[in-house]
Amino acid sequence: MRKILVLLIAICSVGAMAPVLVYAGEEQQRIEMQQMMEATERIEAREEPDEEAGIVFVYEKGAKVFVIEETSDGWFKVFYQGREGYIPDKGLVLQEMDTVQLDKELETAVMEGEIVAKEVERYRKEEGRSKVWGTVIALLIGGIFAVGIIAARKQGKNNAAR
Repeated sequence: MRKILVLLIAICSVGAMAPVLVYAGEEQQRIEMQQMMEATERIEAREEPDEEAGIVFVYEKGAKVFVIEETSDGWFKVFYQGREGYIPDKGLVLQEMDTVQLDKELETAVMEGEIVAKEVERYRKEEGRSKVWGTVIALLIGGIFAVGIIAARKQGKNNAAR
């Protein structure tokens, strides 16, 4: 009886593992990517790498597509606005990058940043000088008033003494 029970458990275990083993054999390989590509036509991104899966979002021709993975059976896993989907690989091409133009744009941006930094520094220095000159002018005006008041008092005393 015990041998039959062990045999039954063994058969059930093998039977339960069989689908897993079959699935593992059918599992597709995936290659991780992080690549910008371009849609050569209108493409529907699917929930799964299957033509019958539901549509998650649609790319129009010429749209830039961020590919995060490639499957061995001809699908790209894409990422768009926080959602993932699958696109057949026939509808995408590698986006050509004009590195010379990108370098020029980067150089221009760096130069513009330097100009802005210099202007801000010049403005700060001018602001500091303005405060100093404002203080000097206020002291001069105060001095002129003080001299005028002192002179008026002395003249008033001289007139009163006569």
